[in-house]
Amino acid sequence: MRTSELLGLVAALALVPARTTAQSARGLTLNWVRLDGAEHCISAAELMQRVETSVGRILFVRSGEAALSIDGYVQAVAKPRGWAVKLAVSTAQGEVLGARDLGVLAGDDCKIIEETIEFLLQVTLDADGTLDVGIPLSAATRKAIDDAIGGVSSDPDPEELPSASAYSATPQPVAPVTRRPSPPPPAAAPAGDPRSLRLGLAAAAETGQLPGAGFGVAVHVAQLFENGWAVAVSLGMWPSRDAVMRQGRVSIDLLGASFSACPLRIGTLLRVCGGAAYGRMTATPHGFKFTELTTTRASVALTASSLLDVELWGPLLLHAELRVLLPLLRNDYVFTVFDEGERQRRLFGAAPVAGEIVVGLSVRL
Repeated sequence: MRTSELLGLVAALALVPARTTAQSARGLTLNWVRLDGAEHCISAAELMQRVETSVGRILFVRSGEAALSIDGYVQAVAKPRGWAVKLAVSTAQGEVLGARDLGVLAGDDCKIIEETIEFLLQVTLDADGTLDVGIPLSAATRKAIDDAIGGVSSDPDPEELPSASAYSATPQPVAPVTRRPSPPPPAAAPAGDPRSLRLGLAAAAETGQLPGAGFGVAVHVAQLFENGWAVAVSLGMWPSRDAVMRQGRVSIDLLGASFSACPLRIGTLLRVCGGAAYGRMTATPHGFKFTELTTTRASVALTASSLLDVELWGPLLLHAELRVLLPLLRNDYVFTVFDEGERQRRLFGAAPVAGEIVVGLSVRL
């Protein structure tokens, strides 16, 4: 046999398995995709096993062996809080034969979708189509599904049902659509940490910037981003506190603002931040004979803080913040006294490290 004839025979034999495989593709597979925020929802392998255990038979094959595919998408939604789900039936070439948008299933735990999805898959695979609550399908498509799963033994030993490890936990990509696009995945922000703007009002305690320790009020705004970062801006007002000596007293108040960036997240509630604070300190003397002028000075500090937001009800959250300040400007208030000769006395100076605690409520907008 000549060399050219031998090569031709080898090529022809190589094509036989591929053609046979393409012609034998007749099963049904499940393509279940968990999108942003839904990573902990039921997996494709677990869902297939539950459906097959419920009906008592093997229904699904691997994606490369399937003629039809049930495609599903689940994604976390922030408003209303829940889970957006879409289902569709498509061919191996990507042609969508029917679809159903379940909207948003409300709830905090993704487990609320499991029984609903399992039930819808079962009634979709109902061969006679008497239950019209699954994915809307034509009579021809129902027959195609019946053909795809009809060749499998209907009464296998339950011990022979495939375990979750028999399937690939990684969702298989949907083939390109040839006629019309498959239903797009729901566009929504992740639950638990949605992209959102938060506005709040809080009570605050402070020490180290003014004489003694005291209380004030603060307004805070925070913006959360999809990548997990957050930025926060707060405005605080601290009523005047007195520094007292025998010759008189000085009342000092503070109006300040701070900006923080929060790149580090611990768990789902706590964030670690860094930033800077700027304020205006106003000192008003009382009772001094020769020093009665009000003095205003700038206050600048670096900050390190931790933010904690706990959901209470709906969009309402408990907000708490612990902030440590390292002053860059040490404001000392010195006054001249003349009771025993002219001399200067240091009445008050900012501490090298100051602290603030803020506790209040915020609303997710």
